[in-house]
Amino acid sequence: MKEIIKEKHYKRGVGNINKYEIIMLILSSYYGMSYEEFKKRLKKKDNLYLTLLLMKKFKCLNSEVIQENLGILNNRMLCYRMKKAEEKILINKRFRDEYFELEDKIKENFKNA
Repeated sequence: MKEIIKEKHYKRGVGNINKYEIIMLILSSYYGMSYEEFKKRLKKKDNLYLTLLLMKKFKCLNSEVIQENLGILNNRMLCYRMKKAEEKILINKRFRDEYFELEDKIKENFKNA
């Protein structure tokens, strides 16, 4: 995982990678695809919901990131998608297990950083 983050770091030439990018890199490696492919795959509701919940958990939801990367244009749309994501985590066991597994990976990555 650190190789992916370092690769992204050198590719962009940025001294500090933000939490959003780290979450996206972990999600893309979890699904076994590139960062860009995963960003395209966010059109699927499950992936979008997982991303939103993880961003909320790690406090990196901001309007700039949401509009630019997730395609959520206004606050009403965000609230609706968050509500649906929270419902899905309560109902769907597979989704819930996936969420907690990803949450652990992200926490571990932040501890090691």
